[in-house]
Amino acid sequence: MKAVVYTHEHTDHTGGVRAFVDEAVLEAGRGEIVAHRTLMDTVINHANPVAPILATRSAYSFGTLLPAGDR
Repeated sequence: MKAVVYTHEHTDHTGGVRAFVDEAVLEAGRGEIVAHRTLMDTVINHANPVAPILATRSAYSFGTLLPAGDR
């Protein structure tokens, strides 16, 4: 692994990086994370207000509210 590049702040692009690289790899210099310098500010400031909306949308999209059984 050479690098992980964050293209934008959506959690489906930033939330799973530990599956590919952990802090020991980064500290040893065997990889790097590349992101715009404002990425974390954007994650914090934009994700919080819309989190309830995204959670509701995901519940509908993935059938969380459906009764158990065939889907």
